[in-house]
Formats: sequence, C-alpha cells, structure tokens
Amino acid sequence: MDIYFGVDQACRADDLAICGGWTDWYLFSVDRVAPHPPLVSSGDFDVTGNTRKGLEFVPGKLTFAPNSDNDIYAYAYSSSGGTPALTTSQCATQLGDVTVVCASAPSSTLIPLATVNPENVYAFDKAGNISGSTTATINVYGTSAGAPSHAWRTTTANQNPVADYLSAAPQLPLSLTGATWATGTGLRNHDTALSLAGSSAFAATDPALGTPLTADSTHSFTVAVWVRANGTGANYGSSYHTVLAQDSYHSSFYLQEAITGHWRFCMPASLTGTLSLDCATSTNPANTSGNVWTLLVGVWDAPSQKLRLHIEEYDNTGWSVVGGDDDVSADHTTIAAASTAALVVGRARSYGNPTDWWVGEIADPLVYNQILDKTQIGAFDDNMPNLDGQHP
Repeated sequence: MDIYFGVDQACRADDLAICGGWTDWYLFSVDRVAPHPPLVSSGDFDVTGNTRKGLEFVPGKLTFAPNSDNDIYAYAYSSSGGTPALTTSQCATQLGDVTVVCASAPSSTLIPLATVNPENVYAFDKAGNISGSTTATINVYGTSAGAPSHAWRTTTANQNPVADYLSAAPQLPLSLTGATWATGTGLRNHDTALSLAGSSAFAATDPALGTPLTADSTHSFTVAVWVRANGTGANYGSSYHTVLAQDSYHSSFYLQEAITGHWRFCMPASLTGTLSLDCATSTNPANTSGNVWTLLVGVWDAPSQKLRLHIEEYDNTGWSVVGGDDDVSADHTTIAAASTAALVVGRARSYGNPTDWWVGEIADPLVYNQILDKTQIGAFDDNMPNLDGQHP
C-alpha cells in the first residue's frame, strides 16, 4: 500500500479563479496490493480433479471464499484461461466466457462436460486489484447420452421452487407443497434431498410453462432418480408409493413401489376410463428400511413398445452396493395419448384423484427425452464413488 500526503482547495465550477483556502495536510493511501488467489470449494465436484465426482451435463455449484483477505468485492471465473477485467458495473454479470459474481453471493452454477473442466478463478478487491488465479479442475463421469432435458438438483437445501438448471427452454422449476429438506443424508454427492412424509407432500412443475416429457406411441423417454424409502414412517402404510409421475386423469406413467413391495415402472392403456396398467416390476422387493438408497431408472422405448426398469441399491453411505443390479422389462402395446400436464414428484393421480403418496427422501430427478441404454445408465452408478464396474 502506497502512502501519500495531500492538501485540497475548493473552487467555483464556473470560475476557477475564485477559490477557498487550502486544507491542512493529510495522509491518504492507495491500495496497489493484489489479493491472494481465492479459495474454491464444491459439494458437487472434486475441485482438485484427483477423482471423478458428478455427472456430465448435471449442474453443480462452485463456492468462492477470500484467502485471508478482508476487502474482496467480486470473483470471476473462466475456462479460457484469460484474465478477466472488472469495473463496478460488471459485478454479477456474464461477459463472454467470463462469469463475474459479487462477493455477497459467492457461488455459481457450472454445467460440466465429460472431460476435465478447468475453471480459473480470480478475486477482485474493492480497489480493483486482481489476484492470481486458483484453478478448479473438475472431472466428472460421462453418460454418452447428451444433456438431460430437465435436471432438478437437490444438493442445495431450502430451494422453493427447485431450479431446473438446464439452459434449454423451457425451464420448469419444481414447486414444493408440504415437502421439507433432509440434510446429512449420507449419500455421496447428494448430501441434501427432498423429504416427503406422505399424505399431502409433493413437488410439481407448472404445466403453463411447458411439458417436461411426452409419453405416447412415438415419443420415448427416460426418468432417473435416487430415493430412500422410509417404511417406518407414520404415513407409510400398506399401499402404493410413487416417486415420479405425470398428471392426467390417470398418470401417463408411474415410477413407484407397488403394494406388493416391489419397484415398478408403469404406463396406462388410456388416460381416461378404467385404469389398466402395463408394468415392468422388479424381481426383488424394495428395501424400505430407511437405511438404503435406491437408484431407479425407468425407460419407455416407444419403437419397441417396451417398458424397462433398472434398480441399484446402495447402503446408507452410498459407498457400497447392497442389492446388485436388477433389470426388468415388460411389453406395452396399447398406448395412451400424451399428457401435457405437470411432472409430479412424490405422488400419482388415478381416476382424477391425487394418490399413492411417497414417504422418504428423493434426490436429483432427471428427465431425458430419449432412450438410455444399459451402458449409459451405468454412468449413474459410476457417479457413486468406488462403484466402477458395478453397473450392467
């Protein structure tokens, strides 16, 4: 920091020859010292790049913090390696390849590719000095499936609505009704999740904003979600429990635990009239102990007229497979027309009535408007550390 002496004199703007007296001498300083490179952390990625964590195209958060400096004004990050510039008006803006965020909101969302994603992060102090860069190296698992059509990331608690982080329009946030947040879930990469206690708790998109998927004879789709069923919950009971569905008089699909205690992925023959379902049903019963996380992936293959269901169970830490893979399928040849209603998390609808309420936790629903094959589904398993080779 440079120290200077100075004096001031006030003069009239319209006649600089008319001035007041000089002030006393005073000291002032000019800050020319750059701040330290910032600290970068993430609950969604390993910012060191030493291990793969996260999934291609599925957004995650980077968080920035001062590195022993107390006058940080803003942070900027870029994947191009260039050093960003900053003016006061640029705080919280996007400037080409450079994202600038204010120190008052020191985080930003990144949608990674299935390669090493280097992000060079800088700090600016209030005098406009720029730090050296901290490189956050993000290495995620690829799906080979491209980006999901919609992704609702539940790793940030207390959102309402839960943002649909993908940039493709329309973005369809999930609004919560009666749902709360579970923290410290123990599931790797998903430390927070939606918590639903049955009866009336659910989350849904707004159909006025758009339709997240089309389930009919010509449109295929895949839905994926992580769940932990709490079979000891007060409202669990002996019934169906639905994780994901799309509203209509009868839901256009049901991803749920059946009354028999097995997982199933179903579609109706018609959205009206008497309910008749075709279902791909798991070989093994669902674990509803409240101590097991289950990955559920439902695939509607319209050209083949097949329903497919993939199930993977993990212990409560998310580190160990406890149930192995279960892949089942079923024919679905009488196919209903498409619904344009909301995607719903935590309940279904039959005969026009909300029903089959979920009891437990739900993390990170994903929708693909395409078929995912077994290799692509395997990337969801890979997103759990130490599980390489466990997928089909």
